[in-house]
Amino acid sequence: MRLASLHNLMEAKEELIRGIGKPFSQVTPRDVYYFCLDYGKVRWRRGEEIIKRSPAYAYAYARDILRGRFPEAENAMSKDTEVAFNYAIHFVGERWPEGEEAIKKSKALWGEYLNAFDIETEEDIFV
Repeated sequence: MRLASLHNLMEAKEELIRGIGKPFSQVTPRDVYYFCLDYGKVRWRRGEEIIKRSPAYAYAYARDILRGRFPEAENAMSKDTEVAFNYAIHFVGERWPEGEEAIKKSKALWGEYLNAFDIETEEDIFV
């Protein structure tokens, strides 16, 4: 597919998004993720407004499409225990306070997180 036609496809207004088969107003985070995968792992900025609302698909988009951080979706990702843990470990690469409340909900993941970033907590100091 020519780059110009791909751009036109991705920038369609309320027209039927040909690669997805529905109007943009009905496009889901799943649709955005698989659309980008199917078209050669291309970034779709307009679709990011949709995908950033889903922690799981936002993380998959960061991992497979952006191959790096996705700041616009960090608020949503910081609220999901497993997504926050994986995002901190694989993309932030250092302590990520924004995701710590969610990560703490899993004792196992919280322990791995503390170990990964060599963090001492008050509990560790006073035990």
